Amino acid sequence: MRLIIVENDPVSRRAMAQVLKRDGMQVLAQPSDGAEALEAMERLSPDVILTDCDMPHVDGIEFVQRLRAAGDQTPVVMLSGQTEPAQIAQATAAGVNRYLIKPVTAETLASVLRQTWRSAAAA
Repeated sequence: MRLIIVENDPVSRRAMAQVLKRDGMQVLAQPSDGAEALEAMERLSPDVILTDCDMPHVDGIEFVQRLRAAGDQTPVVMLSGQTEPAQIAQATAAGVNRYLIKPVTAETLASVLRQTWRSAAAA
């Protein structure tokens, strides 16, 4: 499975990439915000996107809104420390397929990414 990890914290980004690569996933890019992720999407075709919610410039929700407005239906898993129901509802309305609340185990993250990808492929 090929994915893009969108995360503004470089330590978290590298850690997630290492864990997911060890799990057999191919990390195509690691943009630090939604604007960089939109640029990456112009040249890459990931199977799934893993994005943070709170990022500078273009946050995760705006990134997904722009992605969906452009007609891109790549499955998106949002990983956030935000637990507010309004935030989760906003992410879902934007087109996020799954919303995970930090912290999550590496096993859970990999499992949810695979499930999200399979569900989208089966639809």
